[in-house]
Amino acid sequence: MTWVEETGSTNADLVAAARTGVPAGTVLVADHQTAGRGRLGRTWQAPPGSALLCSILLRPEPGRVLHGAVWAVALAARQAAGEVIGVEPDL
Repeated sequence: MTWVEETGSTNADLVAAARTGVPAGTVLVADHQTAGRGRLGRTWQAPPGSALLCSILLRPEPGRVLHGAVWAVALAARQAAGEVIGVEPDL
């Protein structure tokens, strides 16, 4: 796992790292994000301390579709937050 204080986008940074050959399962975490991108090209910012900001590099086998992986990770993070700190975030 790599942690950075601030980034434009954890996804953009991890995509660039993927091109250099970092392995599947690499995780990038940030405290502050200024140029996040969501579905349908939407952009957003996350002020420091306001969100869980991370990206995980997956390298699926050719032909595999991983749409459900996003929800699986989100639900696991929600459950972990509930168990560890007693807070259940909205998704």
